[in-house]
Amino acid sequence: MARASSFAQKFVKSLSTLWSKRSNVLWSDIATCSVTLAMIKPDAVMKMGSIIEAIFDTGFIITKAKMVQLNRMEAMDFYSEHQSKSFFTDLINFMTSGPIIALEVIGDDAVSSWRKLLGPTNSCVARSESPGSIRARFGTDGTRNAAHGSDSIASAARELEFFFPSSGGRGPKNTARFTDCTCCIIKPHAVSEGLTGKILNEILSAGFDISAMQMFTMEKANAEEFFEIYKGVVAEYNGYLSDYPITEVCVQICNTHSSLESIKLGELKVGLNGFYRLCAGTATAPKCPQA
Repeated sequence: MARASSFAQKFVKSLSTLWSKRSNVLWSDIATCSVTLAMIKPDAVMKMGSIIEAIFDTGFIITKAKMVQLNRMEAMDFYSEHQSKSFFTDLINFMTSGPIIALEVIGDDAVSSWRKLLGPTNSCVARSESPGSIRARFGTDGTRNAAHGSDSIASAARELEFFFPSSGGRGPKNTARFTDCTCCIIKPHAVSEGLTGKILNEILSAGFDISAMQMFTMEKANAEEFFEIYKGVVAEYNGYLSDYPITEVCVQICNTHSSLESIKLGELKVGLNGFYRLCAGTATAPKCPQA
């Protein structure tokens, strides 16, 4: 397995039975699996839900995810192999024009399987030769083609290390703003059931912007700390904790309502209550003890 993290191996093993039932990949046969980088480019970030849904539906498991904004130096480093090409400047300008989403995906022959799902590099060609592919559905041309995939096992190892360093570094900075936003956690059962893309689509279609995203492992001790404010307040508290065994993952998303440009405190409260209603289907968020 190419540079698969120990977490990825544990994750796949723990979900092998579930995923073998809902996909065409037999996850119990770990030896056939490999990892690759899937990257959603700036032109398709608003389509992240549909792209992630396609990834799950094809049988991949997403084991890492991070939304980042590449600076010019980082983009040039990532695409250094294309430095002598005529399209290099346009490519760098495009890749630094907005946030991107880097994903570590694991599956059967991941590199070639993901590139097959991507389709031809030029989206115009993809629409005629592979109309169901990611680039045919969401891309525009040969540069603004929605997504990227590593072209070899060696490239996958280098590119995954770029975004998700194994040496303890952080890689490119995430896009979290921590202002005028709220936090949404997509819980492990929803992730393992392949519902992440559908949930992201619901958030976006409700008028919220997703300004940051990261997938991570949450142990029970972390869950207890995160949900401490709800202890003794909501009856579901113990259920919150049972959802977070060590091999499960969550996706953290900061959301800013798209219509709130010059935001006021009252407008922010309405926006947050609106997001709570979207998630929970109730009128207002539960009252918690004051800090």
